[in-house]
Amino acid sequence: MTLSVEGKRILVTGGSSGIGCAAALALSKAGAEVMLTSRSAERAERVASDIAAASGRRVIGLRLDLASQADIRAFADDFQARFDRLNVLANNAGALWTSRQASPDGYEMTWAVNHLGPMLLTSLLLPLLHKSGAARVVTTASNAHLGGTMAFDGLGLPDSFSHAGAYGRSKLGNVLFTFALARRLEGSDATATCLHPGVVATGFFRFIPVVGPMVRVLATPFLRTPAKGAETLVWLAGDSEAAGLNGGYFYDRKPGRLSPLAEDPAVQDRVWDISSKQVGAVWPLR
Repeated sequence: MTLSVEGKRILVTGGSSGIGCAAALALSKAGAEVMLTSRSAERAERVASDIAAASGRRVIGLRLDLASQADIRAFADDFQARFDRLNVLANNAGALWTSRQASPDGYEMTWAVNHLGPMLLTSLLLPLLHKSGAARVVTTASNAHLGGTMAFDGLGLPDSFSHAGAYGRSKLGNVLFTFALARRLEGSDATATCLHPGVVATGFFRFIPVVGPMVRVLATPFLRTPAKGAETLVWLAGDSEAAGLNGGYFYDRKPGRLSPLAEDPAVQDRVWDISSKQVGAVWPLR
């Protein structure tokens, strides 16, 4: 891997733990100016300080709650007021809920945090990405999208619920969003890609309180480390070889397996339109 991120400003959501933290550390050590987010300001600042100590680079911790559209808008306003450029947006934060919950805006929580939040954040920061020259939007998806379905009527509403179905749908949303955005970015100075990190030993299993401990005990020897899971994210965010990639889904730095739904432009556009309305996104495309 040949990273070319010296002096680049990179925002990593969910960067205070797991894959995001590992990616933030690798990118910081390679010379990037990394900003990372967490729902907790204290945790974001503490992890940023730890990474800065390890890399010798400036790292900034920021609070962001992707469940709340108002919080995302306030974050984006503050970010653009404080910083004059952004070279890479890594939409990495994600979560899973075992019971039906609604976001502050009335959407099923998994859909809100994993899909709508990154989509809204991207729309709000896209002007800054365009302003910064060659820019990249990298989204952490998952092979869970292979089992994801899309019922367009009531999409994202907290009605019938299964945690596996909700998670797979949100990850399919990530892939559909990436491909729809990439088509709209063609001919511009920005690109959009997404990835499957593999099955990683992170705190993610805490969201499944009954199954989690059993899975950890039985599966840990077969799980990837966060650093290994972050490799494709880091590659897409900063490797010179990945500079021209636009619209791909990658696993271990190679094209990953896609579901037929994910590759369907009509489905991509339908979910784009519905989701854009759900977050009130205005897309500054060029």
